Amino acid sequence: MKIYMPLILSILLLLFSSPAVRAGEFAVSPMMIELNMSPGDTADISFQVHGKMAGVAAISISQMRQQASGHMAFLPPDDEAQGVDRWVSLERTLLPVKQGETQTVRGTLTLPKKLQGNHVLAIMIEDQKTKNKRGVNLNVRYAIVITVNTPIKNRRLKSDFSDLTIEEQNGNYFVTGWFENKSDRDSYFESVISLRNDKRRLVARVPLLTKSAWQRQDVNSRVFPQGRVKVFGLIPEKVVNGEYTLSSRSRFGGRMMPSVKMTTLLSRANVLDLTEKGRSVVSVVPNPVLVETSKRGHSFSSLRIDNPLSELITVNLPAEQSGQGWSYRFSPNTVTIKPRSTRMVTLKQSFSNAPKGHVFHAEVIRANSDIQKLEIKTKI
Repeated sequence: MKIYMPLILSILLLLFSSPAVRAGEFAVSPMMIELNMSPGDTADISFQVHGKMAGVAAISISQMRQQASGHMAFLPPDDEAQGVDRWVSLERTLLPVKQGETQTVRGTLTLPKKLQGNHVLAIMIEDQKTKNKRGVNLNVRYAIVITVNTPIKNRRLKSDFSDLTIEEQNGNYFVTGWFENKSDRDSYFESVISLRNDKRRLVARVPLLTKSAWQRQDVNSRVFPQGRVKVFGLIPEKVVNGEYTLSSRSRFGGRMMPSVKMTTLLSRANVLDLTEKGRSVVSVVPNPVLVETSKRGHSFSSLRIDNPLSELITVNLPAEQSGQGWSYRFSPNTVTIKPRSTRMVTLKQSFSNAPKGHVFHAEVIRANSDIQKLEIKTKI
């Protein structure tokens, strides 16, 4: 089955102070060309440029490289003997086109003799940059994507899935990981992460996709040869703070991959709410903050400090402290927060010989010396 990536249009706006200068506007076809070739072969290619508005079409070659988000980027060809720009030979690279006129551009594509696998490149078409820099210059780039498939001697896919963890972003928590396609052909990656609590009970399954796949509402992520992409999935709100074991069930190209497992702590942010009351005294919500340790006696908590005030504030938290069988540390322990902004801090605790229901107080001190005690109750 032939699966084509969408045409990507890149629009560049250059603004100046004078009246607008019209650039050429074109329509191109086909938008996609797929070739099945052997190394060293030469194939004829052709495409049409139609003038919606008169102009001079400048034609160039771009290589395409997959980004960490899964999107494809159009980049200048590498400066090397076997660069993709040397694969393509076109009869013209500057093409004057009248309004309503359609012209055909012909050329050839020759593959290097030792090339293997799937490869993607693009023919870029845009209006020739005018030397007149006055006015508004609207420059639209059109891409004709060429996919080249060559016979593959080793059909086995090579890949790696690693760095499985939990990350926080804008108050939401995600399972994230990195997938790398080490093969010379593209295929589809799919993964579901199981979250089990410290009692080994399944609490959630989280599908992972690239940002590109989430945006297209795909069910899996297309990864091109040598592509390394970040995949992620949102952890449901019903999953409470605690220690969890993450385990993956993944496929690439329809084949099962080895499961990746790791144990981590999920600690949704408690909010330190700094509100104006009289002299803008710091108040803490919730107070007390409730923390539960893992079986090993460790806890890792996140605190979000909100500054709704119209002034800059500095919040000082205690430096690392310890006692008999316990220790805790805020990181960072001093934060400066801009007006109506937020900052995240972490609290790491460790207990080896502390009484159950251990409680300590941490002083939160504002720059103007207003003080509010934050009570943290830890369940051992």
